[in-house]
Amino acid sequence: MIAGINNSRMPKFVFRHNDLDHLEELLSKGDPNRMKIVAIESVYSMTGTMAPIQEICDLAHKYNALTFVDEVHAVGLYGYYGAGLAEEQGMAHKIDIISGTLGKAYGLVGGYIASTGALVDVIRSYGSGLIFTTSIPPSTAAGAVASINILAQQEGRELRLHHRAAYTLLREKLLESWIPCPRLS
Repeated sequence: MIAGINNSRMPKFVFRHNDLDHLEELLSKGDPNRMKIVAIESVYSMTGTMAPIQEICDLAHKYNALTFVDEVHAVGLYGYYGAGLAEEQGMAHKIDIISGTLGKAYGLVGGYIASTGALVDVIRSYGSGLIFTTSIPPSTAAGAVASINILAQQEGRELRLHHRAAYTLLREKLLESWIPCPRLS
């Protein structure tokens, strides 16, 4: 995501971590006629904290900005079907572009973006990371379908519950040992 932003050679503005006031300040200063994208991770990789997706999307759309949510640390682990934090929070419909990975919870390689056909075509045509990448092989695609099917069913919901219980136990043990650990929600 960061490489894509840097490769765009467009001006970028970084708002403070989950700071909605700062995001609005930056958006309000922008040219209302210029294309803007608010790009976030749903679950931040370095801290494990979660983004306030609804509030960020509402602010972005208020200022006519597209929303891009990177769900790579959330797919398979959050949501009734394992589609990510946006699904769990009922906010997927507010997001213009969602990216995810077939690695991590799905146990494969590769990734995806989900959006309108027009936006996918633009990203496919101008994103060097996609233009110069070979498509995934059929065996990986079949593995992805199998993993998604498992994580979208009852077995996946049970795995997510087990994961959350393991996280809670680990967090309690770390805190008992005076090791700081952020709360995810």
